[in-house]
Amino acid sequence: MTVHKWRKWLSAALVCAMLAGGGAAYAESESAAGEQTGTEAEPPSGDSAGQPAGARVGFPDVPDTHWARKHIIKLQQQGIVQGDGLGKFNPSGNISQQDAVLMALRFTGAADKVDKNAPVVFPENFIVTDYAKAYVSQAFADGLIEEDVEFRLADAEPGVKWGPKPATREWVTKLIIRTIGETAKAEAMARDLPAFADASLIDDMYVGYVNAAVDLGIVKGLSDNRFAPKNTVTRAELATMLSRAQYLYPVSFKGQYSGVLAELSAARVTLAGEDGSVQSFTIDPDTVFYRHDSESESAAENLKPYTRAIVIAEGDLARYVEQMDDDVRLEKTSGVIVSIDTAEQTLYVKIGTPVVTVAYDSSMAVLDRAGANVGISALAEGSEVDIYRETFSEAKRAVRIELKSAPVNKQGKGKIVSVQPGAIEILDEGAEQAEAWSVAAAPVISRQGAPATLAELRSGDVVSYTVEGGVITQITVESGAARTVAGMFDSYDAARGRIIYMVNGKLEISDLAVGATLEIPGFSAATWDDLYKDDRIELTLDGNDKVMSVKVLDRNILTINGATIVNLSNDTLTFKDQNGKPAAVTLDSKTRIEMNNSVLSLDAARSLFVAGRKITITYSEDQAIVVRFAYRHTGELTTLDKTGMRLVLKLDDGTAITVPYQTLSVQLYGKTNATLDDLKIGDRVTVQLDQNLEKALAVTVHRVVQMKVASVNTSARRVQLTSEAGVTSEYPISSAVRILDENGQSLTLAQLAAGRTVNAEFAGSELIRLQTVVVKVGKIVSTAPGAVTFAEYGGSVQDVALGANFKIVKNGQVSTSTSALSANDRVEIRTNESGEYVVTVIAGLQKTFWRYDAAANEILVRKATLNENNQYKLSADTLITSGGQTIAVTSLKADDKIVLYVYDGKLLEVEKL
Repeated sequence: MTVHKWRKWLSAALVCAMLAGGGAAYAESESAAGEQTGTEAEPPSGDSAGQPAGARVGFPDVPDTHWARKHIIKLQQQGIVQGDGLGKFNPSGNISQQDAVLMALRFTGAADKVDKNAPVVFPENFIVTDYAKAYVSQAFADGLIEEDVEFRLADAEPGVKWGPKPATREWVTKLIIRTIGETAKAEAMARDLPAFADASLIDDMYVGYVNAAVDLGIVKGLSDNRFAPKNTVTRAELATMLSRAQYLYPVSFKGQYSGVLAELSAARVTLAGEDGSVQSFTIDPDTVFYRHDSESESAAENLKPYTRAIVIAEGDLARYVEQMDDDVRLEKTSGVIVSIDTAEQTLYVKIGTPVVTVAYDSSMAVLDRAGANVGISALAEGSEVDIYRETFSEAKRAVRIELKSAPVNKQGKGKIVSVQPGAIEILDEGAEQAEAWSVAAAPVISRQGAPATLAELRSGDVVSYTVEGGVITQITVESGAARTVAGMFDSYDAARGRIIYMVNGKLEISDLAVGATLEIPGFSAATWDDLYKDDRIELTLDGNDKVMSVKVLDRNILTINGATIVNLSNDTLTFKDQNGKPAAVTLDSKTRIEMNNSVLSLDAARSLFVAGRKITITYSEDQAIVVRFAYRHTGELTTLDKTGMRLVLKLDDGTAITVPYQTLSVQLYGKTNATLDDLKIGDRVTVQLDQNLEKALAVTVHRVVQMKVASVNTSARRVQLTSEAGVTSEYPISSAVRILDENGQSLTLAQLAAGRTVNAEFAGSELIRLQTVVVKVGKIVSTAPGAVTFAEYGGSVQDVALGANFKIVKNGQVSTSTSALSANDRVEIRTNESGEYVVTVIAGLQKTFWRYDAAANEILVRKATLNENNQYKLSADTLITSGGQTIAVTSLKADDKIVLYVYDGKLLEVEKL
C-alpha cells in the first residue's frame, strides 16, 4: 500500500475519531532501553504482529475488560502496534512524537521501505531513540513532518528529547493534515483563528492546520468548545481511532483476509471472495470474535452468516475474526417447487415458464410463514417459495427457503389468535406473526383430555396442532385462555374452596384459584360469606376453569355515614340518616360489625348499640351488610365550616361524612401550637371522635416529609431520621407503622438501611409510614420531551419517563422542560414527597491536578485560594474518565485540567479535560 492510496482515506476517518469531542485520540509510545517502559519496539523476527506463535492475542496489560481491547489487538495482529520488548502495550501511556510518526508510516505502508540499518545523523539537540531514527528520517523524506520546523522546536527545548516527547493535539493535527496531502489548504487558512474558546492557546504554526482539519470535518473540539491544543494523547486512544477508521475504507495487511462469511462452525471459518475464491481457517479456543457494532468480544454464534467479514490469521489459524456490517449477501428467487432430488441435493424449481435447478446442502433452512424452521420434508410439489441463494460461489447454493403458500405438513405449538368457521389463526411459539390455516372437515379436537369442537376453542388457548396437506387435522388444547361467565350465585363451599352458580338454568361448580378476588360495588373488604343467593354475578375463569374473580352485578347497596342509632330490638336495627330519615335493617350472623377495624360478633357487639350513637352502615334492601363503629375517621378534608362548627371528610372509600365539633385541638408535624387556621382544604387528616362517636375532639394532620435514614435499631424497633435541615430525631416503629419500598411493597425494618432516602408520613407527631424513595445518580445520555436516557453510576443505561409533573434544577434555576438538560450533565434523579421526579444537575468543580497520594487513596489539586480544600478522597466507586472513557488515576499528570463531581460528600467522578 502506498502513501497516495491512503491520503484521502485518512482525511475522512483517521483524525475524526481522534479529535472529535475530545474523545478517542491516538495511541503509541516510545521504546528502547533507557526510555519509558511500556513502549513501542521492533517485532521479533518472523512475526510481523509481535505475537508469539500459539499465544492468546493481545497484551498482558490490556485485560479483557479494557475499553479499547478490541482495537488494540486488531492493530496488533495487523502489525500497526507492537508493544515493547517485554510484550506490554501500556494503553494509558502518552503517545510520543516518534511513535506517532512510526505508526503513521506503518499505516500508510511507507514503514516497509525504511532501511533500518542506514546511518542517520540528526543535529545534536534533535534527539530520537535509535529504533525510530530511520522512520523519522523517512517521514522527513515523505513530507509528513518538516525538518527545519522540528529541528527548531527541538532547539527551543534543549532539555527535552524530541522523539520521546508526548505528542500534543495540535502537533498531531499538523502531522495528519500533511499525511493526507492537505498542506496547501492549511497554508491558505493560516490567517484566521479557529472558532474555539481557547483558540488563542494554539501556536501560530498550527493555526492553519487546525482550520483545515475543522473545514474537513476532522476536528470538532471538546464538549465545552475548546480545542485543548496542548493536551496529550494516549496509546489506547490512537489504536481505537485507527481501528474504527477501517470500517469505512478497505485496508490490506499481511495475514488479513476479507470476504463474505460463508461458513462459521466450531472448528472453521470460511470466507468467500467476490472472485469466487474460498479461503478456510481453523479456529482454536484463543480465536477472538467481534462485531462491527460492539466494543465487547462476541461469541462466534453471534456473527451473522453471509455478511462481510475480515480474518487476521497466522498461517491457517484464525486469530481475529470480525463481522464488518449486517448486509446479508444473498439473492432472492421466487418460484414453485417441481420436485426435489435429495440424493443429489438439488431442487427443481419453476421460475416463470422454465424449470431451473438449484443446488443446496444440509445446512439449508426451510422456514414456514411464521418463521419456524420446518425442514426440507415440509417442501412439496406445488409449494410457492422464495429461495435465497449465496452469490459467492459458482453453484449459487440455496441457503434459505421461505414458504409463501404450500401443502405444508408440520406439527406446531402456539396460541390461538382467532377462530372462525372452518379456519383458525395461530401465533407459533417464537414467531412474530400469526399464521392462518384452514381446518379439515372432521378434525380431532380435545380440551383437557375430553373431546371438543372448533366452536369451543377460544382466543388465547395454547394448543399443539398437526398440519397435513396444508390443513389442520388435529388440535389439542394444552392450556386454556381466561374467559368471562355471567350467572346467578347459589352457594359457597368453604371446605372445598369452590363456588356454585347457575348459568342458563344449568348448575355449575368451579374451584377458586389461588388469590381469587370478590368485588361487591359499594362494599369494601367483601368476603365470600357476603354473597347472597341469586346475586347476579360475573365470573372470570382461567385456562383451567378455576375462578380468578367474581363481581356482583346490580345489587342495590347503600352506605350511610353518620347514621344515628334509634334502637336494636330482636336483631332489627332502627336508625336515622343525617337528614333524620328513619330506616330499619336486619342483623344476622353474616353482618360484619367493626370497631376501628376489629371485627366483632353480633353478641359481643350488642352493648355498643346505644341510642344516639353514630355509626356507618352498609345495607342492601333490609339486610345489614356492615355496621361500623369508628372512634376516628381518616380522609381528605373537603370542608371546614367554622361558623357551623363542622368538618366534612371524603373517606378512602369515596363516601363523605360530616363531623360536628365544639372545641377541637389540631396536631401538625413541626408545629407545637397548631390551630384550625393551620388546616387546609385537601389536607389528609384523621378526626378523633368523642365517646358517643358523634363529635370531633381532635384533628391530626398527615404530612409527608422527605428524610434520610441515619440509623436503624432493629432490636429496639427504632429509627433515627435526618431532616433536610440536618436535624436528626429518633422514632419508635410500632407494628402499625408501614414500611414500603418504592413500588409500595412491604419491607421489614431490617431491610431499611442507613443512608436510604425515605418519605416519612406523620399523623400529627406520630410516624405512621416510611417509604423508600427512588434516588439515582449518573450522567445524561440524551433527552426527549418528558423523558431522559440516563447512565447510572455503577449501573446501566436506562430510560426514565418523568411523567406529567417534574422539575429540572440547574445552576439554581428551576425548569419544567428537559431542554434545560444537556448530554453529559451529571445529575441526581429522585422522587419528591408527592412522588414527582426532580432532576438536579450536579455542578462540576474545575481544578488543576497536582498529584495522587496512593497511600491515602486521594488526589490533591493545586490551591486557588489559601483556605481552599485541595484533598479529595477516592472510593472504590470513584470513576476517573477522559473523553467518556475510564482511565487509571495514575495516568493523571501534574497540571492536568480536571473536573470533580461531588455528591452527598462523596467524590463520584474525576474527569480529565
